[in-house]
Amino acid sequence: MNSIEFTKIIGVLLTVALVVSLSNVIANEIFPKRRDEVRATMEAATEAEPQEAPGAVEAVNTEPAQAPMGVAALLAAADPAAGAKAVRRCTGCHTLDKGGKHRLGPNLWDLVGRPVASAEGYGYSAALKDKSGETWTYENLDAFLTRPKGWAPGTKMLFAGIRKPGQRADLIAHLRGLSDNPAALPE
Repeated sequence: MNSIEFTKIIGVLLTVALVVSLSNVIANEIFPKRRDEVRATMEAATEAEPQEAPGAVEAVNTEPAQAPMGVAALLAAADPAAGAKAVRRCTGCHTLDKGGKHRLGPNLWDLVGRPVASAEGYGYSAALKDKSGETWTYENLDAFLTRPKGWAPGTKMLFAGIRKPGQRADLIAHLRGLSDNPAALPE
């Protein structure tokens, strides 16, 4: 191989590296919000709870996970202000304001008491569409937030869940307040 061929090969490799690098920079400029949302969601999920190993096989429990004292008692003791802090981990994928747009997940305004998979204009996974006959009751929210993939196997939601019943109750209490007419608390 002579020096001219070697120089051409090095030139092609450097050109390819430059094109790939510039493509990455341009893509990050065009789509920065989605990248940041996905990163924030993944960071929140990994900070909140350990992730399952990819491809792990396990039994699926679709029964609502409740503390021994029940959802009603947990909600009676819940702190919506603490739930307002906890809901921050949701805002990477969801909006919370009335009439808010959908992101990676649907808008959560007026969620409590709403039929499952009913936010107009959002493309739900088949797992949640299968639950469309159900309503976001306090019990269903508690079960879903405990482990989304357990309550709706096959859901697209990346969030691992919240294991502590008190934290779930705080979050549900805050979500209840995101409404013009909040649903009555269970007795």
